Amino acid sequence: MASLREVVCIHGVSERRDATGFSSALRVEVERQSRKHGFGSRLRWTEVVWSDLSDLAARGGLVNALDMALDVIRYDRDAALAQSIRETLRGALLARPGAVLVAHSLGSVVACDVLCEGGVDVSSLVTLGSPLGLAGAGVDYRSRAPLAASRLVELDWLDVYSCNDVVHTGALGSLGAVTGALGLDGAGYPCESREIDLGANPIQAHTGYWRQPLVARWVLAAASKG
Repeated sequence: MASLREVVCIHGVSERRDATGFSSALRVEVERQSRKHGFGSRLRWTEVVWSDLSDLAARGGLVNALDMALDVIRYDRDAALAQSIRETLRGALLARPGAVLVAHSLGSVVACDVLCEGGVDVSSLVTLGSPLGLAGAGVDYRSRAPLAASRLVELDWLDVYSCNDVVHTGALGSLGAVTGALGLDGAGYPCESREIDLGANPIQAHTGYWRQPLVARWVLAAASKG
C-alpha cells in the first residue's frame, strides 16, 4: 500500500495560550479519506503551536481580542518575537524533511518567511485564509511576493481562500487586498489559488477551513504525491 507524507500544520493568531488541537478536525477528515482510498500507513501529523510565545499576561474577552489583533501587527514589528516563531516552525520542518506544510492565516506568513530563508525541505505548501496579499498602514505582507516568486517558484503551493474571509480580503481592517480577493496568485505569489465557499459569516469564513472535507481532500492529495 502507498504511504503518505507527514503533515505539519501551523496556526494563525489564537485567543488561547495553548492552541494544541487546532487542526484536529482536519486531521480526522484526512484520516477518514485516506482509509477510504486504501492508504495503509498511519497518518503522521504534527502541530506547530506558537500561541504561548505572544500571549499577554492578563486574560479575558477584551484582552483576547486585543492579543490577537496585536499578534498580527507585532509579527512584522517585533523582530525577536518573529524570530522565535520562525525558529519554532523551522525546528519542526528540519525534523520532518519532505513534509506537507499546512499554514493558516498569520501562520502562512511565517511559513513563507521560513521557506524563503531556505534550508528546509517541504514537498508541498497549503495556505488557508492567508493575509499574504494584504498591504496597508498596519501591515505590509504583500511586499513578500517578489522574493517568494524568485525563491519558491518550484514549490508545489496551493492557496485556499474564501471571498468572505475578512483576514484574506483585508476587509476587517480596510487594509487593501488583491482586487476582487482573487487569491495569492493575483498578488504575485507562485501558487495556485482555489476559492472555497465557507458561508457569509466573516469569522466562520476565516476559521472554517479546518473543518472542510474539500480542504482535507487537497491535503491528502498533497500527502500522497510521490
